[in-house]
Amino acid sequence: LADFANVAMSGGISTPGFGSIEKRISERQRETIKSFDASATIQLGKFFGDKSGVSLPMYVGYGDMIIDPMFDPLNPDILMKNLPQDELKRARGISRDYTQRKSINFTNVRIDRKREGAKPHFWDIGNWTYSLSYNQTYKRNINTEFNTFKVYNTSLNYSYNPNSKPWKPFSKVKFIRKSKWLRLLKDFNLNPKPKSVSIRTNIDRSYNESQIRGNYNALTIPQFYKTFNWNRGYDLKYDITKALKVDFSANNTAIIAENETWVNKEWYPDEYKNFKDSVTQSLRNWGTTMQYGHGLNVSYQLPLNKFPLTDWINVSTKYSVAYDWARAPLAQTELGNTIQNSRRVNWNGQANLVNLYNKIPYFKKVNRKYGRKGRNASSRARGKAPAVSKPGGKDDDDDKKESDFNILEQAARVVMMLKNVNLTYSTTDGVLLPGYTPSTNVIGMSPGFDAP
Repeated sequence: LADFANVAMSGGISTPGFGSIEKRISERQRETIKSFDASATIQLGKFFGDKSGVSLPMYVGYGDMIIDPMFDPLNPDILMKNLPQDELKRARGISRDYTQRKSINFTNVRIDRKREGAKPHFWDIGNWTYSLSYNQTYKRNINTEFNTFKVYNTSLNYSYNPNSKPWKPFSKVKFIRKSKWLRLLKDFNLNPKPKSVSIRTNIDRSYNESQIRGNYNALTIPQFYKTFNWNRGYDLKYDITKALKVDFSANNTAIIAENETWVNKEWYPDEYKNFKDSVTQSLRNWGTTMQYGHGLNVSYQLPLNKFPLTDWINVSTKYSVAYDWARAPLAQTELGNTIQNSRRVNWNGQANLVNLYNKIPYFKKVNRKYGRKGRNASSRARGKAPAVSKPGGKDDDDDKKESDFNILEQAARVVMMLKNVNLTYSTTDGVLLPGYTPSTNVIGMSPGFDAP
């Protein structure tokens, strides 16, 4: 269907006796297997035109698999076709292994109306993306009366990346730009906008109801299992300057409260109404938080390399803190919640001693002299001829002088054997506090902002 949709279908059937030629008769298939699968990926955004910027991809899938046994599962010595006619229909109904799959997905639905070359803004609708999916699997066989598993997932994401240029008020001032002592002032910069802002929210619900088949008059009770989670995340990255960078992230995991009964509108309409009411109220209260955590990282590059006397030194530091809050088990709230925090301070230093030595004219001369010799030796090792100077020229005289042994130069080389120095220092500490009773509200604080 051109660029509008992709459709794929497949099917198969195999009967008793199917198998590879090397297999024995007892090892071959003893059931009839029928399968059918179909899927389609449709670009619904094409209906709105290319200029609208609408991206609406949809995926639809459906699959069936039927397995009919050759022998009666409850009487393995009897062929299904040899059963009496009145029992054959019932036996086929309960012995058939049937699996059905359904799915529909909308992934990264968005509207991008930004013109080419236009600057991004935080209010652009293209910063938002939405996804929705539904998957259902139904199964029954000789041991299972029914088993239905449903998964719902919806997510809404916001992402803003301004990609702004830093403000440099002194970079074009002539006397500042030419002075090596005013490099710190020349390189002063400030970012008016954050590097990125993102918000994520995801609701995930799963529901499973099943019942074992009551073969041989066994008593069976329907079972159900369900989860309803709401996850939210926030991220902020801000390069205040090229040397000072801050990033903050927070994650909140919550559950949506629902009644402890079946969720089946046809079987239990009253319980279904109570389910809708409890879920609506829980959503209005942002769910019941089970775990919350945030982290802050601040890194800074000291401007020692901006001054001529210390431009051979690089020092950076990073300050990291983290906070976590975990709810007590819902059945044991008297135990209290658990909170913990941690702090890490890290220092990294690097000294390029070669640059320090080169600040002394004599050491710089020695480094240049023996550095040139090293380059010539490496050129010969690679099969390249070193640069040839004219006979009788100044370079020839210099090479002749350089070939003489000089004890002062060799002593200087011994002094300059140490080329680089790297130092790292870090401290880590934290506190764990169980039995903490307040709940969490905004950025981990209690509702009254008086704890922790």
